[in-house]
Amino acid sequence: MFRYYFNRLACIVLSLVLAASLVGIAVSALTVGFFKSESFLRSACERNSAELIADMEEAAADAAAVAGLPEAAFEGAVNSENVSGIASEIARMFNYGYTADYSDSKTFYNMYYSCLADYAVQNSLGLTDEEVQSAASLAVSYINYRMKGNDTKTVGALRFASGMTALYVIVACAVCLVISLVAIDLINDGRHRRFSYIGMGLNVAGYLLLFVPLAVRMTGLLEKFRFCVYGSYDSMIRDCYAAVLQWLTVIGAVLLVGGIVLLVFNYRYYAGKLERAKLSRQEYEKLQEDFMDAPKPTRQRAEGEELERHVMKIDFEE
Repeated sequence: MFRYYFNRLACIVLSLVLAASLVGIAVSALTVGFFKSESFLRSACERNSAELIADMEEAAADAAAVAGLPEAAFEGAVNSENVSGIASEIARMFNYGYTADYSDSKTFYNMYYSCLADYAVQNSLGLTDEEVQSAASLAVSYINYRMKGNDTKTVGALRFASGMTALYVIVACAVCLVISLVAIDLINDGRHRRFSYIGMGLNVAGYLLLFVPLAVRMTGLLEKFRFCVYGSYDSMIRDCYAAVLQWLTVIGAVLLVGGIVLLVFNYRYYAGKLERAKLSRQEYEKLQEDFMDAPKPTRQRAEGEELERHVMKIDFEE
């Protein structure tokens, strides 16, 4: 009896380990997939181009004031025509986290150089090419100072995705998943018991992955937090978190439905097994009653026939 309850408790714990492993793999893989995807980051940056333009114009205005130029000298440098190239540059550098460096960015330099050169000609500032180059380089330096990524050090998901931690977590969860499945298979003799605990693990993982992200999205927690001071980075990170939560919801729904389907089919299998066992027991009891009521010669013959059927049944099953 003690062994029975111990095995059941062990299987429940293994089901929870299975669920935790599935959750860990899903969260880690999606976090890396979105926070390290240049295409997704570029799209997020383009969607939030207003914040990007505001950040860069503010930095360029500071650089113009230091260089002794009008604040409008760099206005229009960032526009709808070149925002795609800027978004690609930021997405590429964003993958480096807080080690990003825009000081040598030709995209930013050419953008500010062209803008200032045109402004100088239109307003007859009389700037030399060397002065235009110097002012453009200064603007890039200010952009680099503001957007090189120091502000992203506090973003836990970005640190998690940038290093090897995510890979270690995925490998550890995969190992725990395999161990839990093998242990459940070894502990339980019947197929229905194995499937019951596996279905339990799928349901727990499905509930966590479905309802926790839903709760976060419905309560608007993402909108209440500001992840970075600069609006462009803050919007990109918020979009990454939103995408992770959205796909966690989808995965959670799939796991939950899969777990329910597995448990339903397993219950039907077990119910059918009990019904077959009940019918077999009733048939055996009826044969036993007929055997006891029959005359002795008939009883001996029936006993021999029953023994022959029993042997044939064993041979057929084997």
